[in-house]
Amino acid sequence: MAVFRDCGEFFNRLGAYHRQRIELGVIASYDSGANTAFVRLSGSQANVVGPLPVGLGLAAAGPPGLVGTRCLVVLLDESNPNDGIVVALY
Repeated sequence: MAVFRDCGEFFNRLGAYHRQRIELGVIASYDSGANTAFVRLSGSQANVVGPLPVGLGLAAAGPPGLVGTRCLVVLLDESNPNDGIVVALY
């Protein structure tokens, strides 16, 4: 079992295997039943990823419908853009 000095060291080692990325985007569609969204990433009109889970409580706190709302997306594995989560709405 590996021992880490702090969380930063753990995430640095994890990042060596899986490259994470934080992206800005706009919610293109939202499924309230599954609490997932398709997101158009900023800088690309054609790059839509999803369905991505929406963080708990975000849909209730966000505007009705959510479509067109700007968001912050954490992509957990850069090689698989559908492996991410919507973590903030703004």
